[in-house]
Formats: sequence, structure tokens, C-alpha cells
Amino acid sequence: QGDEIRSALQAGPFSRLMGDLDRALSAISYFFPYWPLPVNLRRDKARKEIVKIFQNIISKRESTGTRGEDMLQVFMDSAYTDGRKLTHDEIAGLCVALMLAGQHTSNVTSAWLGSYIMTQPGVKQRVLAEMNSVVPAGSELDFNALKNMPYLNNCLKETLRLNPPIVIVQRYAEVDFHYKDYTVPKGTLIAVSPTVAHRLEEIFPNPEHFDPDRFDRKEDKAKQYSYIAFSAGRHACIGEQFANVQIKTVWFYLFRNYEIEMVSGKMPEPDYTTMIVSPIKPLISYKKI
Repeated sequence: QGDEIRSALQAGPFSRLMGDLDRALSAISYFFPYWPLPVNLRRDKARKEIVKIFQNIISKRESTGTRGEDMLQVFMDSAYTDGRKLTHDEIAGLCVALMLAGQHTSNVTSAWLGSYIMTQPGVKQRVLAEMNSVVPAGSELDFNALKNMPYLNNCLKETLRLNPPIVIVQRYAEVDFHYKDYTVPKGTLIAVSPTVAHRLEEIFPNPEHFDPDRFDRKEDKAKQYSYIAFSAGRHACIGEQFANVQIKTVWFYLFRNYEIEMVSGKMPEPDYTTMIVSPIKPLISYKKI
């Protein structure tokens, strides 16, 4: 987002303010965002202070004529179809959204993936064998190498099948439509749960079992929209490819440089009190190789 924002992230109260925004990503704040709860009040105060930080950076660029090759400059140069430029508040809101978007989902999915690899029989051995075959010791990881790790990719997809970070996807019906014996009126808010959909036994046999090979059998292609870890259709998550690269890269470097084990030897339980469902206190041991 630019050098000035990077500097702001590393100085002053920014991390505390982002933490106050972060803690408002809870179920109660999602469904009741305007209730005067302490977490919501801290969130609102933090956002105002963060907006001021961004506005100062934007104003300084405007007054000095400084331009950057970054996302902040893209927002500053952007305009709506009627020609109106974005306000400072709108730019700040977009910058904050970019900071939060994908951060928790990737973190949580990384934690789940590592948990499955370390606790499911035979999985870690296959993952390490594939990594070492594609990227021998002393070689560097690159994008093409990641594409040549199908088993690791299947492990990630199976992780997202069993533990999608977003447990509910909502859409408004744009038109009346009929499904079986039901008529859904235009304007209805429709909710779909990937967590439930991914456990339909007629699509995914033995659905509670961690089985990365099910994607080689194309179980996720049995019916349209069977696999919706990143939602689907026109409004599917635009960060899917980046998330896949990011998460697989993280675990490649961890396994390449550390001996890592799950202390309990078993999968942690999911925490459904948060909007992004994370594992409850996964405890690992690690040793530098």
C-alpha cells in the first residue's frame, strides 16, 4: 500500500488500533454491529484514529505532489463512473479492508493445514517426500514448483473442505426463483454454509475423514458448486489463487527448515465463537534443522 503506510504500521499505536478492529470480527459484532458493546465502541474509535493516519498520508501526497507506485495511489487516482473521485474516508476504508481481507482466513487455514499434516497417519511423510522430490535440498522454491505439488494442493483443498474459515456465505436474491417445492422471493437473504455443504455424504463419502485423494477422484466435481470453500459464481473470492500460493509457501519453508510436531498428536477442536473459525490452542514443538 506504500512506504508511508508501511512506516505507519511499524510505529506508534497502529498495531493496537488494528487489534481493536480485529477483535470486532466476532459473531455478535457481525450480526449486531451497532450495539453499544465495548468491543464495538473500541472498534469505532480505532477506525476513526486509523482514518486520520491515512488521511494525513493522503493529504501530504496531494500537497507535495508526491506519487507512489502502490495501491494507495491507485485509490487516489480512481473515480466513479460519474467522474467523482474517492473521498479520503473512502480511500482509508478500502486500505483498511485490504489489510484485513484474507489475513485471518489465510492464517487460520495455515493453522488447520499444518494440524492435519502433522496428525493424520502417513500424510506428513507424503507431503515431505513430494516437497523434496520437486525442490531438492539446496534448490529454491518458485511458482512452477508449487504447481508441481499436487498432493500438498489436495491437502490444502481437503483442509478447506473440512474447516472452511468462512462458515456462512450470504447473498440477496435478485429475482424470484423456484427450488423444488419452494419459492424464494426477490430480496430474500439466503445463507449457505460451506461447513455443512462439504459434509454431504452423497457428494463426499465418509465426509468426516481427512482424505486428500478424494480430489484425484474428482468428488468435488460430482455436482455443480459441491465445493465452495471460496464461495462460487460471480462473487467467488478473488484471493483464492494468492491464498493457495501463500499458504503452501509458508508450510514449504517451515517443513524445509524445522522439525515440527503437534504436541497432543491429535487435531484441535474448532472455535465457533469467532467469525473466522480457528483451531483452539494448537500446540506445536519445533526444532531448527
